[in-house]
Amino acid sequence: MPRPATIDEVAKLAGVSSMTVSRVVNASPRVREETRSRVLSAMAELEYRPNAIAQGMRSSTTRTVGFLLPDLTNPLNAMIAQSVEASLAAAGFRMLVASTRFDIDKEAHYLEQFQANVVDGIIALLSDETSEVIARAIEKSRVPVVVIDRDLPVPVDAVLCEHEQVMSELVTHLVGLGHRRIGLLNGPMTIRPARRRLDAFCSTALKLGVDDPLRYSRAPPPTIEEGFRAAMELMTATPRPTALIVCSNQNMFGALRAIRDLGLRIPGDLSFVGADENMSSALLDPPLTVIDRDIGSMGEAAARLLMDRLESPHRRPGAQVTIPSQLILRSSCGPAHRTD
Repeated sequence: MPRPATIDEVAKLAGVSSMTVSRVVNASPRVREETRSRVLSAMAELEYRPNAIAQGMRSSTTRTVGFLLPDLTNPLNAMIAQSVEASLAAAGFRMLVASTRFDIDKEAHYLEQFQANVVDGIIALLSDETSEVIARAIEKSRVPVVVIDRDLPVPVDAVLCEHEQVMSELVTHLVGLGHRRIGLLNGPMTIRPARRRLDAFCSTALKLGVDDPLRYSRAPPPTIEEGFRAAMELMTATPRPTALIVCSNQNMFGALRAIRDLGLRIPGDLSFVGADENMSSALLDPPLTVIDRDIGSMGEAAARLLMDRLESPHRRPGAQVTIPSQLILRSSCGPAHRTD
């Protein structure tokens, strides 16, 4: 393997000092355009690659953003990460990803480690927004932090999703099809989406004459296995729900497996609604009705908020961007049938 070129070799080929090469690398305005062109040509000829870590130490910036998420295997999280990365790359930043596996201690550890001259800012998809440890870590953070769809008790920039209107629209649609026993597999109450969806689900159901909307409501951990277990519990009850809303992407796959194992037909025996559009939603048989969040816009908005904070570091945190959600109706929902 050939030895990497050094800054001194670039300087010699361009006929300038090493300091001038350093100024070109760091985009200093104190370099004439003709000189800059010579240096860039020498860098290209020698295939010189600046040391990013050394640059960061000299400039107090790393051009790197930390992205914190709870589960790297969740397709939703992966799509958000991809959107964030694309927006950051367009602004000249790299992204460093850390997956916590829903471990609060790991979450706090990564928040601390990211700030040790590793990143210029953090974008976080937190697993538990009620943790005092996490709230304190964000409040004391030495670098800007943006959270995605979380409510925290401390000032922080946030990208929020609209949940109430789309859930109300969905419940109204199902009740209009004759459903009165509607199951809900929701997320844990320690995150904003689950609380907002549950409030809208209950208030709309009660307004439309559904008795005891919490009867078939569960909040399993967001894994395929727990989605399977919760769906089996609901769908073997007497009487069982005639419609099922699953709000977690991972729970959805487990619930579909339970429905298949029980020999139930969608929508003949059960109307089914999933969460967050992905490549499988429209390809399944039947295609799934879903509550869809604009994942691309969520990632773009989070990156934009962070870039704004980096450009105006003295601005007080607390800016918010709200992304709308939509209900995509497909053939997995139909009229209610008696099950008792």
